[in-house]
Amino acid sequence: MKKRPAQKKRKNMAIAIERGTKLINRIQPPPETLPYHPLTAITTTDGRDREYSEPLVPFMSEYGLQRARLEVLQEYLIALDKTGITPRRITPREKLTLRGISTGFTMADAETIKKIEAVENHDVRAAQGFMRAKLGQSTLSDLIEYSGICATSEDFTGNALRINITRAVRQVMVPTLEKIVGVFDERRHTEKPTPMQGRTHGMPAAPTTAE
Repeated sequence: MKKRPAQKKRKNMAIAIERGTKLINRIQPPPETLPYHPLTAITTTDGRDREYSEPLVPFMSEYGLQRARLEVLQEYLIALDKTGITPRRITPREKLTLRGISTGFTMADAETIKKIEAVENHDVRAAQGFMRAKLGQSTLSDLIEYSGICATSEDFTGNALRINITRAVRQVMVPTLEKIVGVFDERRHTEKPTPMQGRTHGMPAAPTTAE
């Protein structure tokens, strides 16, 4: 009796799975963890091209995002003070202390936030917890409950990303593009008399110069 097409298909699939399993078992599994190295980077941007992307690290890294979130949190608290929602006014000295949380942000601070995140399982709540801990160590301890009040995670993350992208464009990308344009402009003058083949509609035409 001939096997039905469905039975034959299932048998072929079972054979393929068995062969695949044997092949996988023969492959030497990689180490459970690999150290950071240009060869282990997920993308070339953070791997072989790291030297070129380095200026963007303060803005595009998780460290940069954490710092920007703290900046939004502190400015949000200062804005609440201006509206009169807080039970008392924040003094100029306290504003300096508050803003110093983000301006003095270190890798150790970023690692502390990651430890909080491991417990909270929420990156923004971790940043908020770090901010509250800092407030508790200052004269602003009575305003801890107003840190992040009536705002969502997206309010802080969205604005933090906007801050970082804007700064990356202004401080890194635009100056880099201006340098590139400057090189082209310089070459435009130095290569003025250089002969080259002209083109019209993509086809070779009469000789011309680079002018």
